[in-house]
Amino acid sequence: MTIKDLVSSLPEGAFRGEVKKHIVFLFCVFRSLSLHDDAIFLILNTFGYLRDLLNPDMVFSLDVKIPSLPYCERHSKEGNFWGAYLVCSSLKEANLAGADLTRANLTRANLFRANLSLAKLTRASLREANLTKVDLSRADLTGANLLEANLSLAKLDGANLSKANFSGADLTGAKLSGTDLTGADLARVDLYQVDLTGADLTGADLTGADLTGADLTGADLTGAKLEGVIGLQ
Repeated sequence: MTIKDLVSSLPEGAFRGEVKKHIVFLFCVFRSLSLHDDAIFLILNTFGYLRDLLNPDMVFSLDVKIPSLPYCERHSKEGNFWGAYLVCSSLKEANLAGADLTRANLTRANLFRANLSLAKLTRASLREANLTKVDLSRADLTGANLLEANLSLAKLDGANLSKANFSGADLTGAKLSGTDLTGADLARVDLYQVDLTGADLTGADLTGADLTGADLTGADLTGAKLEGVIGLQ
């Protein structure tokens, strides 16, 4: 379905004011740049033009599966989503391996089973995001905000998580072997049965965290804050 087909198929009252004309105009602009209709739809939906401008009284949902990285590279400047506004976006099972999401706003986004291996998420906002079973192996999340995010069963092996904020996050069953967690905020985090083998937790804040059943073999806890930690032997 093209953008024009989508817009024309919506019932009257689906858009606020002149939004319909605005989207058609954007479509024409992107089309003039020789972008494929699928790429235009991806851009408009991912960056909120359709979702945020739809009439809230209309029952309408857009759930687009992001194409593979090579496709994104051709149409999105080599996978560059630097500073992208992706609040509440549905990116479940998306393939964004190696993509640059530096400073992207992914607050409350649904990234269930997404592939973000080797992705760059430096200082990105992932507050309250659904990252269940996500693959973040060897990704760079330096200084990222993951406050109260759901990272249960997530794969973060070898990731750079230094100075990241995980306060209140759920990391139940996650794999964090060989991760760099220096200076990370893990206060009150659920780390039940988490694999932290060989992880660098130097200077990390683990105040009130639950480490019951966690594997800390070879982990470095030098200078870490351990007040009120549960399950640490």
